[in-house]
Amino acid sequence: MLRSVLAFAVLWVTTAIASDVPGGWGAVVGNPDLDGWIDIALADAPSLDVSRAAVRVAEARRRTARSERRPTLDARIDLREGRRRSIMTGNATEDLDPISTGVDASWALDVFGRLRAAVDAADFASLAEEHQFRERELSLASEVVRRYVQGHCFSGHLAIREAEVAANQAICDYLSGRVAAGLEL
Repeated sequence: MLRSVLAFAVLWVTTAIASDVPGGWGAVVGNPDLDGWIDIALADAPSLDVSRAAVRVAEARRRTARSERRPTLDARIDLREGRRRSIMTGNATEDLDPISTGVDASWALDVFGRLRAAVDAADFASLAEEHQFRERELSLASEVVRRYVQGHCFSGHLAIREAEVAANQAICDYLSGRVAAGLEL
């Protein structure tokens, strides 16, 4: 048992969650259920859902910041229908059916580096969100594994206590038998 706990401690310091450990944490500590418990905890954690959403928002902001450095192209089509009177035609009504189209293209030059700095800031913010997500994921997995190891240690203590109780019961039975037989203790 001590050997598996030491192997577990070494792996815990050098790796992260079960997907990073060859064979999973269950293989390290000798309980295949442990990986399932970690997976359930990771899947059902609301804080991780919020963190995943924050990563998606940061990625969207990063893509938006990058798109500001590209040229823009706008197209429009206008169609007007109706009638109008004009003094030029002697107040006669005429049907309107004008169609107008247009295309505008623009590109903002980043002379002072403002757009580049915005892209860099968005990249770093996205990276920070990804690392915060990973930290929360690792924290949750570590809590599951820590509780498992605690429970395993407590079960070892429980086994020792049960053996002590059985030994004490055997001593009590022996002494009760001596007293019942009228022998000295």
